[in-house]
Amino acid sequence: MFRIYAIIIILGVLGGAYWEYTNMQKRIDTLRENNAKLEMVAKQNQQVINDLEAFQAQQAELNMELNKQLQEASKYKDELLSKLRKHDLALLSLKKPGLIEKRINSATKKVFDEIESLTSINPSN
Repeated sequence: MFRIYAIIIILGVLGGAYWEYTNMQKRIDTLRENNAKLEMVAKQNQQVINDLEAFQAQQAELNMELNKQLQEASKYKDELLSKLRKHDLALLSLKKPGLIEKRINSATKKVFDEIESLTSINPSN
């Protein structure tokens, strides 16, 4: 009788060990699949990070260029204001209206063209 119980216990332990082994193999396979998926996602995430860093560097460069252009425009504005302060345009326009009108229209067109060139989207950038 003891032998029968011992054999049943041994068979139960062996059956449990076999079940645990097969269950563990299934878990290992699942974990391997999940690990492969996670590695793929990690590579994609790293690529996105690299792309974002490159984009950020490009934006910083464009921002620096824009600031440079802003400084140049501010300098040009200061020069224009200085010129306008030196000349009494009201008096000159009364004395020589045709000459002043041509010069003002020409300078205004130049300023508008420069503003347009600074604010337009350049496809080469």
